[in-house]
Amino acid sequence: MRTHLHFIGISLSRYKTSYDRLLLDAAGRLLPKDTTFEVRRVTTLPVFNDQYGIPECIYEIADTIKCSSGLYITIPNHIYTCSLTLTNMLGWLHALNDYPLMNKPVAVLGASKGSFKSFGGHKLIMSQLQYQGAVTLYRKEANIDQAAQKFDADGNLLNEASKFFIWKLMGELVELSQRLGSPLKLFHEEEAKL
Repeated sequence: MRTHLHFIGISLSRYKTSYDRLLLDAAGRLLPKDTTFEVRRVTTLPVFNDQYGIPECIYEIADTIKCSSGLYITIPNHIYTCSLTLTNMLGWLHALNDYPLMNKPVAVLGASKGSFKSFGGHKLIMSQLQYQGAVTLYRKEANIDQAAQKFDADGNLLNEASKFFIWKLMGELVELSQRLGSPLKLFHEEEAKL
Protein backbone atom coordinates (compact mmCIF):
# COMPACT_ATOMS: atom_id res chain seq x y z
CA MET A 1 0.00 0.00 0.00
CA ARG A 2 1.38 3.37 -1.02
CA THR A 3 2.05 5.87 1.75
CA HIS A 4 0.29 9.21 1.37
CA LEU A 5 2.72 11.99 0.51
CA HIS A 6 2.31 15.50 1.89
CA PHE A 7 4.64 18.27 0.72
CA ILE A 8 5.33 21.68 2.19
CA GLY A 9 6.09 24.75 0.12
CA ILE A 10 8.07 27.39 2.00
CA SER A 11 7.52 30.98 0.92
CA LEU A 12 10.07 33.48 2.18
CA SER A 13 8.87 36.60 0.43
CA ARG A 14 7.59 39.41 2.63
CA TYR A 15 5.02 40.31 -0.03
CA LYS A 16 1.60 38.66 -0.05
CA THR A 17 1.85 38.37 -3.82
CA SER A 18 5.29 37.86 -5.34
CA TYR A 19 6.66 35.93 -8.28
CA ASP A 20 8.23 33.46 -5.89
CA ARG A 21 4.88 32.83 -4.22
CA LEU A 22 3.20 32.45 -7.63
CA LEU A 23 5.91 29.98 -8.62
CA LEU A 24 5.33 28.04 -5.42
CA ASP A 25 1.60 27.85 -6.15
CA ALA A 26 2.30 26.70 -9.71
CA ALA A 27 4.66 23.98 -8.46
CA GLY A 28 2.05 22.76 -5.99
CA ARG A 29 -0.52 22.46 -8.77
CA LEU A 30 1.92 20.39 -10.81
CA LEU A 31 2.43 17.74 -8.13
CA PRO A 32 0.71 14.39 -8.82
CA LYS A 33 -2.99 14.30 -7.92
CA ASP A 34 -2.56 11.70 -5.17
CA THR A 35 -0.30 13.99 -3.13
CA THR A 36 -1.21 16.99 -0.97
CA PHE A 37 0.63 20.21 -0.32
CA GLU A 38 0.39 23.34 1.75
CA VAL A 39 2.22 26.64 1.63
CA ARG A 40 3.89 27.96 4.77
CA ARG A 41 4.92 31.60 4.80
CA VAL A 42 8.09 32.35 6.75
CA THR A 43 8.52 36.11 6.69
CA THR A 44 9.73 37.25 10.10
CA LEU A 45 12.23 35.43 12.27
CA PRO A 46 14.52 36.70 15.02
CA VAL A 47 18.08 37.30 13.85
CA PHE A 48 20.08 34.16 14.59
CA ASN A 49 21.58 34.19 18.08
CA ASP A 50 21.15 30.93 19.99
CA GLN A 51 22.90 31.99 23.21
CA TYR A 52 19.49 32.89 24.68
CA GLY A 53 17.75 29.74 23.51
CA ILE A 54 15.77 28.84 20.42
CA PRO A 55 12.47 30.63 19.71
CA GLU A 56 9.25 28.60 19.68
CA CYS A 57 8.58 29.50 16.04
CA ILE A 58 11.75 27.61 15.02
CA TYR A 59 10.52 24.44 16.71
CA GLU A 60 7.22 24.85 14.86
CA ILE A 61 9.01 25.17 11.50
CA ALA A 62 11.17 22.13 12.33
CA ASP A 63 8.10 20.04 13.26
CA THR A 64 6.41 21.03 10.00
CA ILE A 65 9.49 19.96 8.04
CA LYS A 66 9.87 16.65 9.89
CA CYS A 67 6.21 15.72 9.32
CA SER A 68 6.38 16.43 5.58
CA SER A 69 7.32 14.07 2.76
CA GLY A 70 9.50 16.79 1.26
CA LEU A 71 9.89 20.52 0.72
CA TYR A 72 9.94 22.88 -2.14
CA ILE A 73 11.48 26.24 -1.51
CA THR A 74 11.33 29.27 -3.74
CA ILE A 75 14.25 31.64 -3.50
CA PRO A 76 13.59 35.36 -3.81
CA ASN A 77 16.38 36.65 -6.04
CA HIS A 78 18.29 39.53 -4.47
CA ILE A 79 21.51 40.96 -5.93
CA TYR A 80 22.68 37.55 -7.17
CA THR A 81 22.16 35.92 -3.79
CA CYS A 82 19.09 34.95 -1.74
CA SER A 83 16.99 36.45 1.02
CA LEU A 84 18.45 36.84 4.49
CA THR A 85 15.21 35.33 5.83
CA LEU A 86 16.12 31.98 4.26
CA THR A 87 19.73 31.89 5.45
CA ASN A 88 18.53 33.00 8.88
CA MET A 89 15.96 30.16 8.97
CA LEU A 90 18.60 27.60 7.97
CA GLY A 91 20.92 28.93 10.69
CA TRP A 92 18.23 28.39 13.33
CA LEU A 93 17.39 24.90 12.05
CA HIS A 94 21.06 23.95 12.21
CA ALA A 95 21.12 24.91 15.90
CA LEU A 96 18.55 22.22 16.72
CA ASN A 97 19.61 18.74 17.84
CA ASP A 98 16.94 16.73 16.04
CA TYR A 99 18.12 17.16 12.42
CA PRO A 100 14.89 18.35 10.75
CA LEU A 101 16.49 18.46 7.29
CA MET A 102 18.39 15.16 7.49
CA ASN A 103 17.55 13.04 4.39
CA LYS A 104 14.67 15.39 3.58
CA PRO A 105 13.99 15.79 -0.17
CA VAL A 106 14.09 19.48 -1.08
CA ALA A 107 13.37 20.98 -4.51
CA VAL A 108 14.70 24.50 -5.02
CA LEU A 109 13.00 26.93 -7.41
CA GLY A 110 13.27 30.61 -8.14
CA ALA A 111 11.82 33.43 -10.22
CA SER A 112 13.31 36.77 -11.18
CA LYS A 113 12.19 39.87 -13.02
CA GLY A 114 15.41 40.05 -15.03
CA SER A 115 17.31 37.74 -17.37
CA PHE A 116 19.62 36.00 -14.91
CA LYS A 117 17.05 33.79 -13.15
CA SER A 118 18.06 33.04 -9.55
CA PHE A 119 21.26 31.03 -10.03
CA GLY A 120 23.32 32.97 -7.49
CA GLY A 121 20.87 32.26 -4.69
CA HIS A 122 20.60 28.60 -5.62
CA LYS A 123 24.31 27.99 -5.34
CA LEU A 124 24.42 29.40 -1.82
CA ILE A 125 21.27 27.71 -0.52
CA MET A 126 21.99 24.29 -2.05
CA SER A 127 25.30 24.12 -0.19
CA GLN A 128 23.63 25.11 3.11
CA LEU A 129 20.85 22.56 2.66
CA GLN A 130 23.29 19.79 1.76
CA TYR A 131 25.47 20.61 4.77
CA GLN A 132 22.44 19.94 6.97
CA GLY A 133 21.79 16.59 5.29
CA ALA A 134 19.00 17.55 2.89
CA VAL A 135 18.79 15.71 -0.43
CA THR A 136 18.44 18.53 -2.92
CA LEU A 137 16.89 18.62 -6.38
CA TYR A 138 17.45 21.37 -8.90
CA ARG A 139 16.75 21.95 -12.57
CA LYS A 140 18.02 25.20 -14.03
CA GLU A 141 15.23 25.05 -16.64
CA ALA A 142 12.58 25.08 -13.88
CA ASN A 143 13.65 28.57 -12.83
CA ILE A 144 11.92 31.52 -14.36
CA ASP A 145 13.42 34.70 -15.75
CA GLN A 146 11.41 37.64 -17.12
CA ALA A 147 8.69 36.57 -14.68
CA ALA A 148 6.34 39.46 -15.49
CA GLN A 149 5.92 38.04 -19.00
CA LYS A 150 5.28 34.47 -17.85
CA PHE A 151 2.43 34.98 -15.36
CA ASP A 152 -0.96 36.44 -16.19
CA ALA A 153 -2.84 39.06 -14.15
CA ASP A 154 -4.44 36.31 -12.04
CA GLY A 155 -1.08 34.78 -11.14
CA ASN A 156 -1.30 31.77 -13.46
CA LEU A 157 1.91 30.50 -15.05
CA LEU A 158 1.47 30.75 -18.83
CA ASN A 159 4.82 29.58 -20.17
CA GLU A 160 4.45 25.93 -21.25
CA ALA A 161 8.18 25.18 -21.24
CA SER A 162 8.48 26.42 -17.65
CA LYS A 163 5.43 24.35 -16.66
CA PHE A 164 6.98 21.23 -18.19
CA PHE A 165 10.30 21.56 -16.37
CA ILE A 166 8.61 22.38 -13.05
CA TRP A 167 6.36 19.33 -13.54
CA LYS A 168 9.50 17.20 -14.13
CA LEU A 169 11.13 18.57 -10.98
CA MET A 170 8.02 17.93 -8.88
CA GLY A 171 7.85 14.36 -10.21
CA GLU A 172 11.47 13.84 -9.21
CA LEU A 173 10.67 15.18 -5.73
CA VAL A 174 7.86 12.62 -5.34
CA GLU A 175 10.07 9.76 -6.57
CA LEU A 176 12.89 10.77 -4.23
CA SER A 177 10.51 10.94 -1.27
CA GLN A 178 9.20 7.45 -2.04
CA ARG A 179 12.76 6.09 -2.32
CA LEU A 180 13.94 7.63 0.93
CA GLY A 181 10.94 6.56 3.02
CA SER A 182 11.13 7.84 6.59
CA PRO A 183 13.99 10.38 6.86
CA LEU A 184 14.40 10.04 10.62
CA LYS A 185 14.33 6.24 10.41
CA LEU A 186 17.07 6.31 7.79
CA PHE A 187 19.17 8.69 9.87
CA HIS A 188 18.90 6.62 13.04
CA GLU A 189 19.75 3.44 11.12
CA GLU A 190 22.91 5.09 9.78
CA GLU A 191 23.73 6.52 13.22
CA ALA A 192 23.44 3.04 14.77
CA LYS A 193 26.09 1.72 12.36
CA LEU A 194 28.70 4.18 13.67
